[in-house]
Amino acid sequence: MRDEWESKAQGSLDISNGPIMKMLVLKEQSNKYRFFWVIHHLLIDAVSWRILLEDFNTLHDQALNNQTGKLAYKTSSFKDWSNFLRKYNESLMDPETLRYWEQKTKSEITDFKIAEDFIAKEESTMEKSFGEEETELLIQELTRQSKATVEEVLLSLIAKGLKQSLDVKNFWMEVEGHGREMVDETIDVTRTVGWFTAMYPILLQSDERFDDTLRNTKNAIREIPNKGLDYGVIKYLRPGVIQEPDILVTFNYLGRLDSQFESSNSRDFGEFENKPKLHFLSFIQDGKLIIKIISKLAAEKMNLIIEAIGKVVMEIKGTEFDQGSLIESDFPDAILTEEDLFHILNSNK
Repeated sequence: MRDEWESKAQGSLDISNGPIMKMLVLKEQSNKYRFFWVIHHLLIDAVSWRILLEDFNTLHDQALNNQTGKLAYKTSSFKDWSNFLRKYNESLMDPETLRYWEQKTKSEITDFKIAEDFIAKEESTMEKSFGEEETELLIQELTRQSKATVEEVLLSLIAKGLKQSLDVKNFWMEVEGHGREMVDETIDVTRTVGWFTAMYPILLQSDERFDDTLRNTKNAIREIPNKGLDYGVIKYLRPGVIQEPDILVTFNYLGRLDSQFESSNSRDFGEFENKPKLHFLSFIQDGKLIIKIISKLAAEKMNLIIEAIGKVVMEIKGTEFDQGSLIESDFPDAILTEEDLFHILNSNK
């Protein structure tokens, strides 16, 4: 019955006519209640959920202790941020940033022959769950040794998996960032509720060794200005200025999801797409890394990708880290060229 009520509430959301948000309080036992809160995704992002739940818990605790409700400081409004983006586009964007995207989106890639495999009528979901030991290896040990971020490791893992399963060496990946970069001191949206998600393309390249793939990924991500914020500004406020790459793969890392969040097999990607894509959704829950694939891709192809990703992790477990993925930007306080770093890393071999 509980699932029925919650599904009904979620299914009633209508971005055009309303409602766009619903709350349910369900009495499960004499002294136990379940609070269900659903908001249309076009209104808020994952960061917003954390803000809302943090504020809700704060007010709840204050009420239980007979305290006056008081929340953290107010940040810039969504309207202020929207107006700032127009101003940023008109006069504040670095010309070098515009040139970067003009040139980068013209990059030639290997023909990614996957479009003909989107044959299913409905999106389906497959997932790979890694144990706590494997999760610690990827999220803790590997990031520490390689000086990579979690996103860089996961993108490299997916790139290597696609290379082994579909023989794809380089391809465009659409990545989601939180879009809340502080590009101007007058705008602060760190605690603002809304959908600030920045979606931008990254050109990924896989090599035979995982270390080399990770090095490629780190270089690809770190060369992007302002963590991709400008791409959306250029795309939507300067239409036609840049050539949009043909993107068939997307990636979103949700971070660590605690008990307040429940993951779902979301099937609403297709509602907003003009062509089917291969979606990767990853997060850590209960100490375990989970990678989901959501797509209209043929089931056997999705199985191949899942299996390949698992094999790549096994390869990483069985290989001693040799510093091959380190790059100059891993040492921000040192003045190094790529050649200098190569000689340093190989001096003791």
